[in-house]
Amino acid sequence: MKRQIQESYDQIHAPISLINDTKRLVHSSLENEPIRHPRHSRKPIYLAASMAACLTILITAGIHFLHNKPQATSPLTENQVNVAPGVTSEAKQFGTFKSVDEWKQYLSSIKKSGNASITLENDFILYETPIMLQGKMETIQIQIKQGKLSKQQEDYLLEGNYECVITDGPTILGRTQLALTSSSQFTKDSITVTQEDLDHDGTLEFALDHEATKIWYQISSDYKVIEYKK
Repeated sequence: MKRQIQESYDQIHAPISLINDTKRLVHSSLENEPIRHPRHSRKPIYLAASMAACLTILITAGIHFLHNKPQATSPLTENQVNVAPGVTSEAKQFGTFKSVDEWKQYLSSIKKSGNASITLENDFILYETPIMLQGKMETIQIQIKQGKLSKQQEDYLLEGNYECVITDGPTILGRTQLALTSSSQFTKDSITVTQEDLDHDGTLEFALDHEATKIWYQISSDYKVIEYKK
């Protein structure tokens, strides 16, 4: 009898806690069962108990499954994706920076408002252009952090932390904070950056305006931006 019931248990797949509870229930019922005459077979009782155990486990397991059924998941949106530095999408890499077009629109609105001085609420990409580096076309960006605009006669002076970033598509190759702290170069209606191969090595140097002078920069083989000394 015990072997028959155990075989019924072994054929059921349900949480172990449910199987153990059912085992205790069945064994308790058998122990409290009145003693019958030996001539009467107890096989139907054992079979009924085994079937009851199976049915109890199946029903309980079904309820357990419905309550714990895994919920369907929706596809990850861009904002849910965790991304690592150097391999991110452009939107993630520069998510804290407003684009060049946004900078131009913002600058235009400041000029129209006539504000004499204003602290920038956002960081901006001020300028970007393709550049040939080590035989491959990359992108150079000039960025500003914690910027402040102040009117200087007809122009605006942009102060803040200037950085130069070299990118290959969505990958940042190098980021350098520049010694430059103020410039009117990126507050013009038409923003230009002069480039020239000063040392004739096939890589262009570029100039940034600082007050009345120009500071020339070059890009090293490890994508660092350093001041060019003539």
